Amino acid sequence: PWLQFRAKKKKKNMSLHRHVCTTTSKLSAAAAAAIPWKYKKFAIAQGQKSLTDYLHATRCIPYAYADKIAKNSLTSLTTLITTTLGGSFSPPHFPHNLNKFLRYHPINEFEFFFESIGIHPSKLGSLLPQDNFFFSEDDTLLNAARVLHEFGFPWDRLGILYVESGCFFKCGASELKGRLCGFKRYGFRNAPVVGICLAFPFVFDGQKGDDEVEA
Repeated sequence: PWLQFRAKKKKKNMSLHRHVCTTTSKLSAAAAAAIPWKYKKFAIAQGQKSLTDYLHATRCIPYAYADKIAKNSLTSLTTLITTTLGGSFSPPHFPHNLNKFLRYHPINEFEFFFESIGIHPSKLGSLLPQDNFFFSEDDTLLNAARVLHEFGFPWDRLGILYVESGCFFKCGASELKGRLCGFKRYGFRNAPVVGICLAFPFVFDGQKGDDEVEA
């Protein structure tokens, strides 16, 4: 039964992959030229709004984090926008067309997430989950990012931690919070802990949680 379940899941994901809009392909000059220069700021601002609304209202991601993802994934967003144009750009119809596109072409949420935390799109290929496209399938990364950001880490620098020490994103939310607070036994406040971890991510690998220290 388990093997049959895995086979069905794999088949489902292979089918889903054909319908998910991916954005890691290079943006062609012709596609970039489809948006007149005077409308580029409007297109990006509207794209960020539509993406934030989509991630929050449709994909049930908390608004604050949907907004972070949308505003810090410019390359992926630009490619998404040009994919919806069909060769021409109409300012009055653009918001409707983009919202409609997102309804019928769900995006790979991990692509936008990784770029938003500071990882260059050219490096995403080896980082993207093979079988998951949505945070609803695996919310470990988003939950870890939420804990780190609430602790004081800049959202767009979380990629440093992910690349240099995957331990930050492999812990559960409560364990991660406990291990971060464990630094406080040395007398550090949040800001110094953030600075230390960003400069030397490996120090977190052997860090004990607050509950472990007390035990």
